[in-house]
Order: sequence, then C-alpha cells, then structure tokens
Amino acid sequence: CFIGYPEAFEDICFVYPPTIGEILGVSFKEFSIYLKMLTLSQEDIDDDIEKAKQEGKEITHITPFEYLFQASAGLQSEKFLQSLEKAFLFFTHEPITLVPEAKTIILGNMNENRLLTEDKYFAFQNLIRESCGFKAIELPDPNESERVAAFKAKQRYRDKVKARQRSGEGGLDFRSTLPILCAIEMGITPFNIEKLT
Repeated sequence: CFIGYPEAFEDICFVYPPTIGEILGVSFKEFSIYLKMLTLSQEDIDDDIEKAKQEGKEITHITPFEYLFQASAGLQSEKFLQSLEKAFLFFTHEPITLVPEAKTIILGNMNENRLLTEDKYFAFQNLIRESCGFKAIELPDPNESERVAAFKAKQRYRDKVKARQRSGEGGLDFRSTLPILCAIEMGITPFNIEKLT
C-alpha cells in the first residue's frame, strides 16, 4: 500500500490504495464518504442503535454488510446506491451489482462469478482500511459481556468527542497540507505529489 500497488482480495478483486491525485480528483469530502461507507464497523452501527433507543426509536440490529442493502433500499436509496457504486469503483476499479435477494455484491462482469458476501465483507473492509493507512480492526466478540460492551461504547464515545474537539482546533485541511509537503525538500514536488498514496 505504501508504494501504491494494489492488493488482491482473495480471487474477488484488487483493492487499490488511493493516491493524492485520485483523492483530489473526487474531492477529499467525497473520498471521506466513500471510506466511511465501506469501513462502517459493527461498533459504529451499535452506537447509532443505542443512541436511537435513547431517543425512543426502535431499530433492529444489523451488520455493516446488511446496512449496505438496507440503505440502498431506503428513502435516499438512489443517492446512496450511486455513492456506493462510486466507492467500490474508487477502491476496486470495478463496477458492482447488488443482488439484495441473495445478499451478494457482484464485482465486475456478472459472468465471472466474483461474489462479495457477508462472511468475506469484514476482511474486505480491513483491506480498505489498510490501503488508506489505518489499522485493521478485530471482529467484535458476540459473547462479550454487556458490562464490557457498555464500557467499550463509552470509550468510543469519548474518543469521538476528543476527535471532534481536535478537528475544531484549527488544524490544516487536506489541501493545505500538500504545499507544505512540497516545501519540505524531500523530493516531493507539485509534479509528483499526485502519484503518492
């Protein structure tokens, strides 16, 4: 990933580390949406479900893979589906076809039988995370005690609040960091920065 080579995900597809040029080509905001869409974790969903319960709403438990199908059939389904297709195209360079009846995502040509299913999706998500320089996460323990799960949820909430506070402290945005990288005299120039991951 560091040098920009794609990594094979089983025999289904390749995951391409995004380059600065590709990110700028779609905008950092759009890239962030694609990344969040494909790396949404079970903990993120569970936290949203817990928040909804506190507001008096009743939401059923779903997995990140099931979320893709529910959101693509919901109120904003057309917009979500377009973003999902763009996200897969961005990271895999492959078009997708959702098959809700079989809960399967077909990558590339339908005749090639390259299927992404629930049991493979978590590993796929981790490969996306790693392609962007983030750590892979561990699969949540379904037998974890409620007490430990509640403690971890509070810890995630604190981390999110801290991250929001740090982002509001006037740090540089993505575009502003690029000229600084070119000024450091490490061989990075405006002519080659777009090829960096």
